[in-house]
Amino acid sequence: MNETNEPQQLPLGLYWKDKKTTVDRIVLPFQNLEVIETINESRATREKEKGSMFRKDPNALEVDWRNKLIWGDNKYVMSALLEKYSGQVDLIYIDPPFATGANFSTTVSIGDNEIEHTKDANAMEELAYRDTWGKGLDSFLQMMYDRLILMRDLLSEKGSIYVHLDYRTAAYVKVLLDEIMGSDRYCNAIVWKRGRMKGAKAVGHQYGRNHDIILLYSKSSKFCYNRQFIPYTKEYIKQRYTKNDNDGKGSYTDQPIGTRSKKAIERLREEGRVFKTKGGTERIKFYLSKMPGIALDDVWIDIDEVNSMAEVNLRYPTQKPEPLLERIIKTSSNQGDLIADFFGGSGTTAAVAEKLGRRWITSDLGRYAIHTTRKRLFELEGCRPFEILNIGKYERQYWQTFNFGKKSLEQTLAEYTSFILKLFIAEPLPGSAYIHGKKGVKLVHVGGVDSPVTLSDIQNAL
Repeated sequence: MNETNEPQQLPLGLYWKDKKTTVDRIVLPFQNLEVIETINESRATREKEKGSMFRKDPNALEVDWRNKLIWGDNKYVMSALLEKYSGQVDLIYIDPPFATGANFSTTVSIGDNEIEHTKDANAMEELAYRDTWGKGLDSFLQMMYDRLILMRDLLSEKGSIYVHLDYRTAAYVKVLLDEIMGSDRYCNAIVWKRGRMKGAKAVGHQYGRNHDIILLYSKSSKFCYNRQFIPYTKEYIKQRYTKNDNDGKGSYTDQPIGTRSKKAIERLREEGRVFKTKGGTERIKFYLSKMPGIALDDVWIDIDEVNSMAEVNLRYPTQKPEPLLERIIKTSSNQGDLIADFFGGSGTTAAVAEKLGRRWITSDLGRYAIHTTRKRLFELEGCRPFEILNIGKYERQYWQTFNFGKKSLEQTLAEYTSFILKLFIAEPLPGSAYIHGKKGVKLVHVGGVDSPVTLSDIQNAL
C-alpha cells in the first residue's frame, strides 16, 4: 500500500528467464505455403456416390475456398497466414503439449494384427521439442507467448480463443493470456472432467487428477456466443415440471418474478405466463415445451474422454472427444465461420468443423499427425475439398542444415534417400525418379523430406 492507502497497480505480466516481449516474427509470404496435395472428394463420398450421374454439395461455403491442412512449425505457419488472414479467424482452439516427453506410443494396424509402436520424434519435432522444453517451463512459456501473440493477430473482432491445458501449465498460461489478450477479455476457465464415473488414480498423498482446464478469451466485446443447453433428464422433468392447466400448453414449472425489468414483465403478461398465487404473490410459468434445457455452465461433466468405447477412437495419444469440440464450435462460431487449430494432433477440430459446416485451417509439426488427420477427413462422408500444404523451402532448408549441414539440395536428397534405404535394409537402385531401392522382390519408393506421401507419389511410383 502507498501513503494514500490506495492499492498499487502492479505491472501486468508473467516473467521468466530470458523473456522476450518482442516476438521474433519470421515474415513469410503466404505463397510460401506450398500445396502438396489437393483432396477434391473423400473416399466415403466417392464410394457412396459411385454410379450416380449427378453430384452436388448442398453445404458449399465458398466457391474459391479450400480448407487447409498444413504441415510445419505453427510459428512459421501463422506468420505466413497473417498476410492473408490477419483479423479473419473467428475461433481458435488449441491443445498445446502439456508434458515434457518427446516420444509417444500408438497402436498401428497391419492387416489383422495390431502392433504397439513407439514413435520417435523426427528432426523437425526434435528441434521444436528443444525449443519447447529444452529449458523447462521457461522455454515452454516463451514458445506459448510467441504463438499466442500471432493467434491474437489472426482473430477477428468477433473471434475467441480456447486454450486447453492441465494442472502443470494452466495457472501460468492464464497470466500470459491476461497480458496478451487483456484481462478484460477473460471469459471463463472451463473445467472439463475427463470421465464422469471414473475414480482417478491418486499420486502419493494427493487427490486423483481427473480434469483439464480450458481457458476462454475473446478478441473484443463483440465476440460470438451462442448459449448451449443440456437436455433435461427424465428425473429432472418429473421432479420440476409438475403442474398442468390442461389448456393444451403442457406441463410447466414456475418461479418468482424476481428482479426482471418492467418491459420483460409486461411481455410475460401479454404471453399469459404471469399468475397470482392464493397468497397474492406473482409468479412466472415456464412451459417444458418452450425450454431448451439447463443452460450450460463452466463445469462440464457430461463428456467422456476418448476411450476404448468411444465412437471415434484413432488410438492417438492426445485425441480429444468430438462432443467436446462440437460444444466449443457451436458456442463460439456460426456456419461458414473460419476455425483454426495450430496444434492439430489427430484432427478432431478439423473433423468437427467440417461436419458443422465451418471453414477450417489446422496445422501440426508431426508428419504422423498430418497423416492421421488426412486419413480421418478422407474417410468422412461429404467432406469438402481441402488442401495439404507445408511451409515450403524455409522449413526444408532448416531441416537440411540441422541434419546434413550446408550442402546443396541434391546432396541433401541423396543422403536422405540413402539414409531411409539403410533404415529399411534395402538396396539402392539409382536412375529412377520414383523407384529408389529394392528389398528382396519388392521395390521401394522414398517419400520427400518435406511432405507426406501423396496419391500422386503413389501413381508415379506405380
